[in-house]
Amino acid sequence: MALTEREEALKVLADNTFDGMVVNDLEGNYLYANNRAIEISGYSIDELKNINFRELTLYKQYTQFLKDIKNGSRQGQESRVFETHIRNKGGFEIPIDIIISKIVWMGNHAEIVSIRDISGWKKIERELIESKELFSGLFRNSTMGLYQTTPEGEILLVNPAIIKMLGYDSFEELHERDLSQRSYVDDKKRDEFKKILDENGEVTGFESAWLTKDENIIYVNEGARAVKNTKGEIIRYEGAVVNITEQKKAELELIRAKEKAEESDRLKSAFLATMSHELRTPLNAIIGFSDLYKENISEVEMIDFAKIINKSGHRLLEMFEDMFSLTLIESGQITIKNECFEIAPLLSDIWGLIKKEQLRIGKQELDLVYSLHPNMTSLKIQTDQHKLKQILVHILKNALRYTNHGQVKFDCYPDVEDGNSVIRFEIKDTGIGIKSEDQKVIFAPFRQINDSYSRKIDGTGIGLSISQSLSKLLGGSIVVNSVFDKGSTFSFALPCKVQESSQRLSKQNILSINWVGKTILVAEDDYINFELIRKILRPTNANVIHAVNGLEAVKFFEKHKEIDLVLMDIRMPVMDGIEAIKAIKLMNPDFPVITFISNINLEEKEKALAVGSDDYISKPINVEALYRVIHSYLEEKLGV
Repeated sequence: MALTEREEALKVLADNTFDGMVVNDLEGNYLYANNRAIEISGYSIDELKNINFRELTLYKQYTQFLKDIKNGSRQGQESRVFETHIRNKGGFEIPIDIIISKIVWMGNHAEIVSIRDISGWKKIERELIESKELFSGLFRNSTMGLYQTTPEGEILLVNPAIIKMLGYDSFEELHERDLSQRSYVDDKKRDEFKKILDENGEVTGFESAWLTKDENIIYVNEGARAVKNTKGEIIRYEGAVVNITEQKKAELELIRAKEKAEESDRLKSAFLATMSHELRTPLNAIIGFSDLYKENISEVEMIDFAKIINKSGHRLLEMFEDMFSLTLIESGQITIKNECFEIAPLLSDIWGLIKKEQLRIGKQELDLVYSLHPNMTSLKIQTDQHKLKQILVHILKNALRYTNHGQVKFDCYPDVEDGNSVIRFEIKDTGIGIKSEDQKVIFAPFRQINDSYSRKIDGTGIGLSISQSLSKLLGGSIVVNSVFDKGSTFSFALPCKVQESSQRLSKQNILSINWVGKTILVAEDDYINFELIRKILRPTNANVIHAVNGLEAVKFFEKHKEIDLVLMDIRMPVMDGIEAIKAIKLMNPDFPVITFISNINLEEKEKALAVGSDDYISKPINVEALYRVIHSYLEEKLGV
């Protein structure tokens, strides 16, 4: 081939290469440029002929680059390819790779400059860097835990979220953890997780419990995939983990709440069934024996029937008071009235009620033992008398009901608890006892040891709940110590102020009391209630005046200077008891006024006391309690 043809063939080859090619003489003058070089630079051949290549910055950079390679300052650099930028005719910076080589061009020494436009590669490189930075940012800042591990459990990579989730301080610390040992609460869960991954290549929504560094339990939702090499062998697991501990706790709380609600519904259903029975029993007695009065019955039968009706009425009243007390406790509306009173008479009253209850339920064979410490017989205490009585009566009645043989013992004595003086009430029985698991629930509302219809013990199942709630309101707490089939001991420590009692009115004194010459004004609009009060006071020889409303009571008080004490009902026509008390106290602030209130209407009691009522008596009226209250205000006049 002729030289010209050969050069022409090389030119065609050069014009069709991917890289730009420029040939200069050793002085830097243009000799040749292929089409790609013209395209990259944007200059025409005529314009390139006017450019001295050796005066260009990139030539000087490349020369320095070669010197650096030669003197060793670019260690590890063997390639003579140099990356730089070239400004094209349009003023745009184009990233390029160049290499300059010495050649012989048409018989003369020359330099060939190979130029490769790397804009595309640089764009890809930038995108890769951006993607890497994006992934790195997401990896570092994700609240979701991300990881890579070997199938054997070695940790390869984790993000900060997992480190924090598991309670570690650094990756290095976590890296020492062997996931195959003590990572899952249940090791079988990891085996299950691995099995799914190995068989399916991925797993989603896998929930399990993990152990943290401090052995705390967290719940996680996990997804992962198995990464394989070219041989199809699993080389690592990659996964994401979400901490669902709070969600799980919420779910567990909902489940517990649902179970509690279902249990509450069950208990209330059992309670309603019990209440239906408990209400119908005394009502049946009241209605049934009342109907028998229409028949021709003897006087003895009439007395017997009256006793039965009276007992049934008291039983109904007790249930209504318990239900109302429970309602007030649950609604937080119950109030405490601290008052100073003699403890011995109260306990004597309570014991009398328990003796009557023993007869009512037919357990005369039980040995009832009441013991009051000698130091307690002449003491007054300051607490809520009515609520203390409720507590003790409920516990004692419970002991009676659940004791079939042996004894029920009631002790009261001074004690010390947590360095403070207390009065301890202790009720000990030899009854059926309470299993340890049942001791946790006996103070819950509507609970009895046996909630079934076949139970042998009557009662509504709210007495102990009321007692425990009231005991806490009084500053104490009921503690139970029981052995199943052996018996139980209920103990209640009452923190209260104690002082020496003045003269005490005994039950014997009550029965022989004489208020002859004393006048008591009774303001009561209901004639039947007045007749009851009059008959109760008849044995005392007191003179009783009746006012049918508050206004009449005020007028009588002004007219009859011999009046020594006023018994005042609250709800009356014309003028109610509250206004009447105000009027009387305005005339004589020190005059004793005792108010009749309903046990279930605490608001009435508070209003009466607020306007000056000196004391109150609960309806239905307890004869001994009425006598004691009246006596406490008349004792100076009686000279006792």
